Amino acid sequence: MFKRCAQFALCLMLGMPVLANDAPPSNDAPPSDESIQALLDLTDARKLIESMHVQLDATMDRVMQQSIEKALKGKELTARQQGIIKTMKAQMAAVVDDMLSWEKLEPLYYRLYRQSFTQDDIDGITAFYRTAPGQALLLKMPGLMRNMMSEYQGMLQPLQQKITEIAGECARELQEPDPTPTTNPS
Repeated sequence: MFKRCAQFALCLMLGMPVLANDAPPSNDAPPSDESIQALLDLTDARKLIESMHVQLDATMDRVMQQSIEKALKGKELTARQQGIIKTMKAQMAAVVDDMLSWEKLEPLYYRLYRQSFTQDDIDGITAFYRTAPGQALLLKMPGLMRNMMSEYQGMLQPLQQKITEIAGECARELQEPDPTPTTNPS
């Protein structure tokens, strides 16, 4: 029995190169800079980063406005305070623009695409994005993501309230004296 199994395994191993040659050739090589650039161009990655800056600026403005209103408690800002806030907004925008600039992010895209995809992957993805469904995905994905974020925000508010309640209850319990006496092991 063992001899038959060994012969069968040997036949399989000897036949593997023949079977492998029947498969379509695969390009497991890392993608070329040119193919990554073509995909980034096709997907408008640079424009996506620029639109992210606009959204981030709007979010920072909204959060800052809420914080200011909370801190002022209905008082009006003085001219000096308005100047301070304007300067702070400009500084924050400059930091975001610098740290998330296309010039800084583009090398990251290349590195991560090279780590994540083969040349065949990039070629297939690029081919898909050139089709009508691929173009529809590219065109509609930002709207889908906006709608998803909006839905998530609606879901996260009650979640945040519940987590705050649980944390508050935990804090109260931690402040209560321990009903069981502690013993010192000797």
